[in-house]
Amino acid sequence: MGPQQQPNTSASVFVSRTENGFELIRNGSPFRIRGASGSGRIKELAAYGGNTLRVYDTANLGGVLDEAGKYDIAIIADIPLLPFDEQFNYYKDKAENEKLKSAVRALVRRYRHHPALLVWNLGNEVQYPLIFTENDFIRTFNELVDLIHSEDPDHPVSTAITFPSKREILSIGYHAPGLDLIGFNIFGNIKNLDRELSRIEILLRPFPFYISEWGHDGPWEAPSTNWAAPVEPTSTKKMEQLVERYRLLTSKNRANNLGTLNFYWGDKLERTPTWFSTFYEGNKRSEVLRTLEHLWKDTDRPEPALGLNYMLIDGFGAPSNLVYQPGQRKTAKLIFHESYTGNHKIQWDVFRESWDRRDWGEGAKPRIIQNAIQLAAGDSVKFTTPIKEGPYRISASISDSLGYTATANIPFYVLNRKDGR
Repeated sequence: MGPQQQPNTSASVFVSRTENGFELIRNGSPFRIRGASGSGRIKELAAYGGNTLRVYDTANLGGVLDEAGKYDIAIIADIPLLPFDEQFNYYKDKAENEKLKSAVRALVRRYRHHPALLVWNLGNEVQYPLIFTENDFIRTFNELVDLIHSEDPDHPVSTAITFPSKREILSIGYHAPGLDLIGFNIFGNIKNLDRELSRIEILLRPFPFYISEWGHDGPWEAPSTNWAAPVEPTSTKKMEQLVERYRLLTSKNRANNLGTLNFYWGDKLERTPTWFSTFYEGNKRSEVLRTLEHLWKDTDRPEPALGLNYMLIDGFGAPSNLVYQPGQRKTAKLIFHESYTGNHKIQWDVFRESWDRRDWGEGAKPRIIQNAIQLAAGDSVKFTTPIKEGPYRISASISDSLGYTATANIPFYVLNRKDGR
């Protein structure tokens, strides 16, 4: 990776070694990545203090780059790669490899001179093979890195992996010396970052990296019900986690860490419509945006506008594994900090659990159960459990006077038998 390469100091963007570590140079000046991974809303990203957007979809890359140029936002452009699979070895097919290289070459040639471009990112969570000998994926991967450098010597090439993974990073360091830097998608494991990097650097020289995705706990890290429905933190809890984790990311590893990208900028259904979304249902703004603005602009830390602690159904929380019969009347109640005044509009919905990844994505909508909400009063609501058996959630969106929305939901299961609670 980067330390083994001599930087092209005449390039528009390059990674430079300093006395203390590494830094990213853009148009002749040091540049620290500060922004988010996602899509769209570039004007809003600039207003909240971000300077970089990582985009996963290159279908409208030209439009994204043009919009970014208007607001001085740098773009990290992902180049998608199929995951390596020993059983179905796509990378062994020479014809498919040539198609892939041709597509990448065309993409890079089309946008290599755009002033908003910052980095080409080759693959997201690529699951780099943990081997000591080159295989079909590694060979193709390196050929693509060399191709991008050849077509565009003005911009670095990175890849993004989940972290921590000592063996994977060592394999990349051994097999892919042409990479300029590496991105880490890291959430709850942020607390282990220093320890894991120290272990890796015993065997591998220090290398430049950036945090390609970070944030509050993801669904894979959260506690779950007996039917494997993860329990989503309230927006207030998310804000608290963001402050704690950003401080860890920026107070340590600064010598080699080129910056951070929060996940997710935009409207994305992943298990729930609110788990990662900063915007949803059109123009609703999650209250986590208040925290991101504070972190990016280094202003006074805002207190959560509503202070939303959790939700209960008939006095029970998610850890109680809430199982009901079809058509039962239940009462959901929100629990706030003591400062909550209660003078806010609350939108209640019951929706079916989104198990299938094929249903997830930008702008995807949850399957709302019609006529489930019966009567809302203050911070509670009466609702009827769905008739069809299966996993569900009841959610609440609370709009405050500043135009932000606090959110909470609680999972429950409808079981067609007499012993449901």
